[in-house]
Parts: sequence; structure tokens; C-alpha cells
Amino acid sequence: MRVLKSLVIVLAMTGIAKAGTFDLYWADGGNGSVIFGNGRVERASLDGSPRETIFFAGADRPHGIGIDTINDMVYWTDTRAVTITRSNLDGTNREVLFDWDTFEANPVGIELDLIQGKMYWVDSTRDSVRRANLDGSGLEDLVEIPGESNLNDIALDLLNGKMYWTDRTSERIQMANLDGSEVVTLFEGGLISRPRGIEVDPIGGKIYFADSGQDGILRANLDGSGLEALLVADTPWGLDLDLINGKIYFTESPFDGLDSISSANLDGSGYERIITDNLDSPRHLAVIPEPTTILILASAMVGMLRRRKQQRGHSALFLASSP
Repeated sequence: MRVLKSLVIVLAMTGIAKAGTFDLYWADGGNGSVIFGNGRVERASLDGSPRETIFFAGADRPHGIGIDTINDMVYWTDTRAVTITRSNLDGTNREVLFDWDTFEANPVGIELDLIQGKMYWVDSTRDSVRRANLDGSGLEDLVEIPGESNLNDIALDLLNGKMYWTDRTSERIQMANLDGSEVVTLFEGGLISRPRGIEVDPIGGKIYFADSGQDGILRANLDGSGLEALLVADTPWGLDLDLINGKIYFTESPFDGLDSISSANLDGSGYERIITDNLDSPRHLAVIPEPTTILILASAMVGMLRRRKQQRGHSALFLASSP
């Protein structure tokens, strides 16, 4: 763990993990109109400018979003079109991977595992957690949630082989192994209310989530202990982390207030509304670099260091055995 923390610092200092011009991507469900709808997928820099729409969905309602920083692609779910779609980061070469005719389900929150080449999502129709390869092949049902539920988002802890998801109807946060085994309920009512977006800081050992019932951003240890409220937010929805710069990014989407994309430090201080103009129903968002990207780079560097260590060991053994 100490090595990984050091590697993250090194990546930040050397600029390897530096984000590009468009670092922030989000799904906006639009005004909800079937005739004059304006759902869309947008992107911007972390300070909100420049900003552009990469896909105009019209009456459809983009919801969840994930970034493939290895292949420069963006994935998003749509709760009205009932699809999972991907495209280049600029919106070109759009490809629908799943639709209702394919799997008769409604994908909501989505997260990518770039190490294993998988995408994970929660389904609000089947009340299940599912995954597939990044090209849409190899569909698997991992977890089926019994009883009444309304799953909203999913987050992956690739360092520890875990996944976490939120259920706003049952006021529940659960986790399991990445294959769906060993489901554990971390929270169920009481301390939390209507959790939505969730993300994991595997290096800091924390989960962060948006709670629209309590109007706040909360965090806890990976096992659910140490719950703490970080800041007050107006009906927070989506959430993502920028671990390089120590920031939380989240959407605020009140029914009768000001929609915004906001940020704060990981401890909840430094709250700031970044984008407030021309937002209708901002849902989930994704920041570059994402935790997965950091882990991929860190894992690559760990592998390199291990190989160098083994090479030094072989060299020393050779020298010791030489006449």
C-alpha cells in the first residue's frame, strides 16, 4: 500500500497522470420532454471552460457514464432509450452495445475495469448487478437483489477485488467480490437515506457517496465503519474522485433549485460550484484521471520494479557463480 501511495505522488509530480483539456464528462437527462427533449452527454475542463456537447440525445435521457482512458472512449447508459452506448471521447464513432431488444433491462450506473477489460453496471429493471466485456460480449449476471429496490450507481475497488453499489429505495449500500460472491450490506436505512452516486478511494481506504435524502456528501471506511458527513449539497446525484488533485466532483440536481456541477476537497472543505449554466438534469459524471487509471499506471510501475529487482537478483547470482 505504501508503494502505491508513493507511485501516485510520483505520477502527479512527473505529469504522467496530468489530465487533458477535457477532464470532466457528464450525462444530462435533459428536460424530460418527449417532443422537445434535450438530453445530452457533455464534457468540459475542470474549471468549466471550454465546454462542449459530444452527443445530443433529444428525448432520450443519458444517465450513467464511464471513461476508458486507455482506448480514449466514453461509455454511457440511457434510461429512456434503455441502452449502453460508447464512442470516442469527442462523440464520434458512436456504437450501441446493448438495447432493450438485446437484454430487456434498464442499465443505470456504470463503471469500467480497464485492467480486465470489463464494464459493470446496475440495472433498475432486473434489480441486478451485471457485467460484460468492453465490446459488449460475455454478458454476466452477478448479483440479483431480492425485494423492492432501485439501484442507482456502482463503484469498483480493483485493488481489493470488490464492488460497491447504492440502492436508494431500500436506503442501502452493499458490496461484494467482483464475481458477485459474498454480498455484504454496509448500510441499510438509519444512518443514510437515498444514496445515489458512489466512488471508491482504494488507496485511502474510503468510499464516498452522494446522499440525496440527507442532502450531503458522505464517506466511510471500505468496511462501512467510520461514517462521516463531509459537506451539505443540494440533492447530490453523481459523484467521482480526482485522487491526483485530492478532489470530489459531484452533480447537484434539486427539483426546484439550481442545477450544478460542483467540487470540494476530499475532506469536504473548499466547496465550489463549477458549472451552473445550461444544465437540466445532470446525473452521473466522470473525471480524468479516474481511480482505475491510477491503479493501472501504478500496477505497471510495480511490475516494472519487480522485474528490475528480479533482474538484479539474477545478475548477482550469475556473478557469485562465476569463477
